[in-house]
Amino acid sequence: MKSVLFCVIAILLFGCSNDNETETPFTPVNITPIQISKGYISIDATVGPQNTVISNQSTWNQFMSDLSDSGMYAQTSPAFLETTVNFTDYRLLVVIDAMRPDTGYSINITNVIENENTINVTKQSTTIGAGYDIVIHPFHIVKIPNSDKPVVFE
Repeated sequence: MKSVLFCVIAILLFGCSNDNETETPFTPVNITPIQISKGYISIDATVGPQNTVISNQSTWNQFMSDLSDSGMYAQTSPAFLETTVNFTDYRLLVVIDAMRPDTGYSINITNVIENENTINVTKQSTTIGAGYDIVIHPFHIVKIPNSDKPVVFE
């Protein structure tokens, strides 16, 4: 009888698994951003080089106004493919590049990856050769699904 009781206790103690040991490790997720606008603004703009996350409509409205007032040239028509964003579901990533000597330069958000604790954004400045001799700040604006994770621009 003692051996049966001992076996039952042993099975209960060693047969229970710890849920923490069976957790699947986080796998990074590639996020496909949706373009909102891309182009350049004049060098005398009130909006300068930055990497910004916009997460509400009032900030977005002010930012669109600031860009438009700054001699914005968009490579898409209309200048903003979306002006009203559902910020419950999305947030915007804004990259404005450093001063460039002509319109042959652009900035691109090339990769957005959701990691376990952050969202990493890769950006790349490119040139297609000399453009018009206008000193500019290239910019790129995209939207991604909303998250509480901090965004890291690389």
